[in-house]
Amino acid sequence: MDISPEVALIIEFLQTSTSEGLQDEPLFAQFLQHGQSADRQQEVGRLAFHGKHLHNLYLALRRQTQGSELFEKLEAEFSRAVNDFHGMITAFVSDAQEEFRSTVERQTLEVSEQGLRSLLALAQDFAALKNLELEVSQSEAGHVHDEQSGHLHADADDADDAADAADADDADDAADADDAAGDTGGADGEPDNPSDGHPG
Repeated sequence: MDISPEVALIIEFLQTSTSEGLQDEPLFAQFLQHGQSADRQQEVGRLAFHGKHLHNLYLALRRQTQGSELFEKLEAEFSRAVNDFHGMITAFVSDAQEEFRSTVERQTLEVSEQGLRSLLALAQDFAALKNLELEVSQSEAGHVHDEQSGHLHADADDADDAADAADADDADDAADADDAAGDTGGADGEPDNPSDGHPG
């Protein structure tokens, strides 16, 4: 299966940006390529979601004491997650190229200890893809938030400028009124008239 430049770029980024790298880079690249070629990106997204869930359960199960109540609960949930992920992988490769489908059926879908290890490795690689998706989403959300904050600050500055301009206009109007009063009236505010208002 030929790998497109877009898929190769994603694979390279995941391989170098994750602490443990990809567990099975060639196989995972074929999964992403099949998703792109068959226009099944939504299913790739669901595999990433369930792969991350399965991987997290596996890590949590390893931290528990075998035989404890929590261990038994996690083990039951882990078994369900394995079965769900196994079924999703089976459906995903059902229409894939023969060589790729045969490899997955023989290596990952086989009901054996080796098959389970391969399935968990695939889940870990899909978890890395999901983590990348979350990082990109958070980065985009932060960028939008920064833009919105910038607009809010700009609006606030415009409002302050408008308020300052209005205050300045009010002050100018008051000054003009005072000047007019000084031109037409005396100190007591009455009109100036040398004859006290009576004709001579």
